[in-house]
Amino acid sequence: MQEQVKQESKEQRRKKSLQALVTNIKALVKPIKIKAEKHTRVLREHINDLICEQSKDTRDIERTLDILLDYATLGVGYKEFFKLNMYYWQVDKKAANDYFRFYRKINK
Repeated sequence: MQEQVKQESKEQRRKKSLQALVTNIKALVKPIKIKAEKHTRVLREHINDLICEQSKDTRDIERTLDILLDYATLGVGYKEFFKLNMYYWQVDKKAANDYFRFYRKINK
């Protein structure tokens, strides 16, 4: 009985410790997410320019998609990623499909 109480108390301490860790990680990520959201607003204009100008600059498009993939891990830039990648699909179907696959892997 006493061993069971010790085990439960050990489990409770472990849960509290994990909760504290998650809280600390969220606090560390919050300013990064805010910066990503602000930068996404800037990228939105760039994406619109790429599409309006019918850009075929794959390096620029892929650099922008790479940034948006990074932001995807923070839950930011979903609409912008899909908008640009749908345009990119017209430029390079295989590469755009790869980007869709990368995005799905990140967001599983």
